[in-house]
This record gives sequence, C-alpha cells and structure tokens, in this order.
Amino acid sequence: MGTFHSDNTDVRHFGFDEKEVKHWLAEAGMEKGFYGNIYSITKEGKAKRETTLFF
Repeated sequence: MGTFHSDNTDVRHFGFDEKEVKHWLAEAGMEKGFYGNIYSITKEGKAKRETTLFF
C-alpha cells in the first residue's frame, strides 16, 4: 500500500524501487549515465514525509 496519496482508490501503482529500475536498465544494456534523485516532495499529514523522484 502506498503512502504518497491520501486516497489510494484508482491508484495503479505505488512507485518504483530504485534498485529494481537500475537492474532493468542494466538488463537492457543501459548501465552508464546519470542516475539519482532529481526532485523531492515534502508532504504534511499525520507525519511529515519526503518522497523523492529519481531518474
């Protein structure tokens, strides 16, 4: 279950695991290049949490 959306109704996925995506890219022959966090979103609610966007 994801924590980014306050209501998970109709949410199709709950994000991607960075290690898994890196593995997929390596399997496709894309081992070199930029890989890192490019943006950060801080959400306030019951607890303040940070979600990162990686590329």
